[in-house]
Amino acid sequence: NQYYGNIDIVYDTKNDVIVLARWSADIDGNGNTGEYIFTYNPTIDEWNQITTCDSGGEGNGIKVAFNHLTGKVLLFKYYQYLFNVYKIDVISESCIQSVSTQLENLYGNGNTLNLNVSNDNIIYDSKRDRIIWALRETGDNNVKLIAYDEQDGTNRQDPVNSCEKKSL
Repeated sequence: NQYYGNIDIVYDTKNDVIVLARWSADIDGNGNTGEYIFTYNPTIDEWNQITTCDSGGEGNGIKVAFNHLTGKVLLFKYYQYLFNVYKIDVISESCIQSVSTQLENLYGNGNTLNLNVSNDNIIYDSKRDRIIWALRETGDNNVKLIAYDEQDGTNRQDPVNSCEKKSL
């Protein structure tokens, strides 16, 4: 399956571990789909599966970011025109969905069919306590930045012209 290679990692500075999220078609042996969440402790060279996020089908990828203010890993998921964010707590080994909204609520122009989310990324902006999603439309060299404030559910777009690819 093409989706088994969909992974992302982030460093958890509070717990001094690497957190890896990997999508699977059957996270619990019952046919449910979602993400396995693992930690790697480089000090003792040990991997542990800590939890799963029951996020449904894979769609177009997963991304993780670390919120150092809360100590939680944020797992972003784009699937069936939904923008979903899950909070992973390494200490309690839990995964809780915190955001689920129609993509057009964030994107604004309703033209969500041309999104190229395989070339996207997400970061946590700790200064403003918000999530920033960078993506582009298929065939378009402009990067769209969508900032989402989870506290009040507001968002705004900041189109930014991207640099043209140049040979080294």
